[in-house]
Amino acid sequence: MTIKEAFKRLQYDRSDTPCYHPTFDIWFINSDGESDTTQFTTESLKSAEKELSEFFNMFCKDEGFRRNSVLSITWVDDN
Repeated sequence: MTIKEAFKRLQYDRSDTPCYHPTFDIWFINSDGESDTTQFTTESLKSAEKELSEFFNMFCKDEGFRRNSVLSITWVDDN
């Protein structure tokens, strides 16, 4: 699935708390067909889906991975 599809499945219980610079783990299938992970920090939760899509697309282009290989996204930290 894509970042947009995976982000719809993201679950969190913090909508009433301001969140600045959230960090996300993105689990995906690499070129060897194995589960792999990368991590990105965004400016805000509000812009996270767009930023993660941009970051992951650039990452995939640089590393030669498919952009629709996302397994899940996990919100791991607030900076």
